[in-house]
Amino acid sequence: MGDNMFHIGDLVTRKSYDNDIVFKIINIEGNTYILKGVVVRLFADSPVEDLKIYNSTSIDDFTPDIDGYRSLERDEYFYLPGRILHIDGDSEYLEKCMNFYKKNRLKAYGVYADENNLVKVVDDNLKKYNYKLDILDKHIADSIKMVGLNNNLISRKISELSSGEKMLVKIGSLLSLNPKVIVMYNTIEDLDAPSIKNLIKIIRILKNRFHKTFIFVTSNIEFMHKISDNILDKNWYRYNYINGYYDVFNINEYKISYYRPSSENFTNQYDRCSNYRYNKKNKTIILDCNKEIVIKSSDNNKLTLLIDNEENVFFNNIDDSLNYEFNKFYGKSMSEYKKSESQVVDSIKLPISSLMNIIKEKEDAKIIFMGNKCSSVDCLTSYDVIEKWLSVSTNTYFINSDELSNNVTLLLNKINKNFSKDLDFYNDAYPRVMITNGGNIIDSYLIKCHGFNCSSFYNK
Repeated sequence: MGDNMFHIGDLVTRKSYDNDIVFKIINIEGNTYILKGVVVRLFADSPVEDLKIYNSTSIDDFTPDIDGYRSLERDEYFYLPGRILHIDGDSEYLEKCMNFYKKNRLKAYGVYADENNLVKVVDDNLKKYNYKLDILDKHIADSIKMVGLNNNLISRKISELSSGEKMLVKIGSLLSLNPKVIVMYNTIEDLDAPSIKNLIKIIRILKNRFHKTFIFVTSNIEFMHKISDNILDKNWYRYNYINGYYDVFNINEYKISYYRPSSENFTNQYDRCSNYRYNKKNKTIILDCNKEIVIKSSDNNKLTLLIDNEENVFFNNIDDSLNYEFNKFYGKSMSEYKKSESQVVDSIKLPISSLMNIIKEKEDAKIIFMGNKCSSVDCLTSYDVIEKWLSVSTNTYFINSDELSNNVTLLLNKINKNFSKDLDFYNDAYPRVMITNGGNIIDSYLIKCHGFNCSSFYNK
């Protein structure tokens, strides 16, 4: 097929775009071809002499396709040629980075920020990408508001703004393109303390409320510690397998809280600790109560701290912490443990039809009621207790409470008024144990372990 012969549906590139953007021909209007970006969000008009057939067998789909051509004007779509937006005042460094992105097949958009006023900076950069400038003003106005600035700054020269305002204006200009990632190089080198504090506040809002991702290239470790959302302003949980409660650790820019449930044998020494300073060299949190906490490692979901010379692993998710501690204690996951230990319970399962006879027998019988409401870790650790009981007595039985009916509970109540008629009594959040003899109830209690320690029930 020659260069002057194209059809609707053909995949093409444009010579003026260095043939690195793939389009699909969606319409032909006279001598003009209407193009829709296959990967990028772009509609374009092109003369035939600027087109070339795209002959590769694969397309890197960095962004989702747009639904249909629809009946909208093409300038209602904005053109975002990639997922990375890089703003820089160093043109040589910006060019070096853009070459790196291209070499690694990363879709990127570079903005060189000079000392012209904001509209000119953005206009000049966007003209290269055929951005429809008649809708630019609204994008900029909305974006300036997002960074907490007044729209009257748009008409002012950047040289008239403070260093903090300059930084926010640059971020605002990028937000007008609705990026997912913004790369910032040496962001705070010329900012004073109040400007840095305000920048941190704005970036956190953009990350949390608008789901923007920022990549910072900086040598200021203290700034990265403050801006990082890996640790700050989250509750971190550690399941305490000794008492069955969760330790909760929270740190923000200025204070920490470390909740550890107190008891008769334990007092939380961190109750009165809140203010801290951070030793970035040793990664140590130095508290105002002369205690230290060392940050050994962290990511979005897991935080490892050295507290009182003991390694403590916290998780952002409660279930992750419980699973971690369970695996560490028992050497297997909760599902693996349940699968292996349920065989023990199945071996002593008593048919409902035999329940009345066992209760009436004139010897002690230990009957364990457990159903679908018993799904917590306490129910799982109770298997250890049941296994211990089986080693010393053969009169231990298991009843699946889900198989009980109102008729059965009425029959139990007729044997002895102390048997409840309520089905929920036998299907509790904890295993219910009833010791019977000759139709009488000798004892009745729930197995409530303290964390993973159920030893208090071994001899009951």
